[in-house]
Amino acid sequence: MKLIPQEIKVGPYVYPVIQRKHFAAGDAKFGKQSLWDEEILIDADLKETGQWHTLLHECVHAMQDCFHCFAEASDDEKVDQIAIALFLFLQDNHFLDE
Repeated sequence: MKLIPQEIKVGPYVYPVIQRKHFAAGDAKFGKQSLWDEEILIDADLKETGQWHTLLHECVHAMQDCFHCFAEASDDEKVDQIAIALFLFLQDNHFLDE
């Protein structure tokens, strides 16, 4: 599987992807996307698949912020379903292969 990229572009915004150890310690959130800070944080302690799932989840939130699309911003379950579908699509079609 490819390494997590150092930055992601969504619309006109370039988000640095910051992997932080113990980010989710004591919390159920494994990542965070901020349009205000223009950054995506993901827990570096996750396994590779979990990091990709979390990155895609946060990218879906970034797309919502940029394009005002998909599910309501507060509907994290739908965002997660979209992220899992994207991950499986990318994995099954070898976009993540090294």
